[in-house]
Amino acid sequence: AYLVEEEGGSEDSKSGQDIVYEATPVEPEVPWWKQRRTKVLMAIICVLSSTLLTVGLGVALSRPIPIAEIDNNKNTSTSTSNATPTAPPNSLPPTQPPTKPSYECFADRDELKTLVDRYVRDGCGISTTLCTGISNTYGWPMREWCVD
Repeated sequence: AYLVEEEGGSEDSKSGQDIVYEATPVEPEVPWWKQRRTKVLMAIICVLSSTLLTVGLGVALSRPIPIAEIDNNKNTSTSTSNATPTAPPNSLPPTQPPTKPSYECFADRDELKTLVDRYVRDGCGISTTLCTGISNTYGWPMREWCVD
């Protein structure tokens, strides 16, 4: 399509001169989904969305699974294989609260520091089975330790 503008008036055609038209090409407006700014905006939105999704999943998947959940999963997988459901062997009557085992307290700061270093180095916070000596003597997890 061309935009045509007439140069000169109607008097020129009477005097025998040719009429000159100046034409410039006119491009139709591109649909919004084909415009460059829309494509750039969509690319930015996609990058931000994928970044947020990656960070969110990274945080969610990096959290350790509590030992109670692991034990529950093991118990449910073994109980589904049995044909008849049974009560846990160590269940107490509802009137008696479970008793907490008593653990040793630390003698001094040096003993505490040595065991904290070993607890962190050996990864004892993941499972009680990794450091049975420490967990049987002082308790598990570390927040249960007696530091009086």
